[in-house]
Amino acid sequence: MLPVSRNIRTHAHLFKASAIVCAAALGLPLYGCGIVYYAGMPLVYDKAASDSVTEYADEVYFDGPDGADDKTRLDLFFPDGEGWPLVVFAHGGGWTEGDKNLRVGGKDVYRNIGRYLAANGVGAAVINYRLIPGVHWRTQMTDVAHAAVYARRRAGEIGGNPARLFVAGHSAGAHLVSRIALDRQILEAAGSRDGIICGVIAVAGAGYDMEDQQTYLLGAEFGYLERRFGRVDGGESWPREASVVQFIDGDAPPFLVMHGDREYPSLVRQSDLLVERLEESGVPVDKLVVDGFNHTRMVLAMSRDDRMAGPAMVDFAKTTPCGTR
Repeated sequence: MLPVSRNIRTHAHLFKASAIVCAAALGLPLYGCGIVYYAGMPLVYDKAASDSVTEYADEVYFDGPDGADDKTRLDLFFPDGEGWPLVVFAHGGGWTEGDKNLRVGGKDVYRNIGRYLAANGVGAAVINYRLIPGVHWRTQMTDVAHAAVYARRRAGEIGGNPARLFVAGHSAGAHLVSRIALDRQILEAAGSRDGIICGVIAVAGAGYDMEDQQTYLLGAEFGYLERRFGRVDGGESWPREASVVQFIDGDAPPFLVMHGDREYPSLVRQSDLLVERLEESGVPVDKLVVDGFNHTRMVLAMSRDDRMAGPAMVDFAKTTPCGTR
């Protein structure tokens, strides 16, 4: 594990053509975006090896009331051998869109992260979860928790170490995985217990602290979040209720917090707030800033050996101490 709160910058080459761009409305640095194919995609995407990877597709992780549909499924990527850690990855998309099977210009963006991790000796689950407005935002968190519990059990059946469970997410997915790792009630509602998550990988995350006014001054749109969180329950308490930082205490698992050096200022602010609160609580946290990558391109950096984000995830999953909480 890297030293606590150490800032690391890679020396990635800057690409002339952008591979993926944010399609957020009004051109504002919002919390979710679609992915658009451009000619530069082959410069960034690097298909991970799969020779030593066993894949299981579209497994249903939750079939309770109103739960069995294509958004309560996951794909598993398991390496050879035994005792390997497991990373459960949640996609972004502003809480309202996104899918584990996303293909951009014929490239499977999220599944490639699963293959990459497994090819490097780390099991992976790439998950779907139900989307707003079809479900309440709290249901999304419960879905992610159910997926983590299910994947942990499946990994244990195949040869993984169930004591080494990590959760990872990009953008809105980073918000969701951070919340299930910190809010004890969510895992309990999914039929598990607090403490099963060994570490969190939060990439270009959003919504860690929705009460922070500086975030909005830096360009985030308050109404964007209000439409997702505030209009569901009504009232004015949603910025606190939906945030992550309020649940941080000294019992939180270690975090790896990442974003690109071309990230939206409002989301850089959110990552910094998360790191600051973790540090204040004495929680081990590493901060990684990746040169040459913006909000959406960070997804592709997570499955490349030469872009630091991928190797950092592998190292975090393999070396973070577990079983002490």
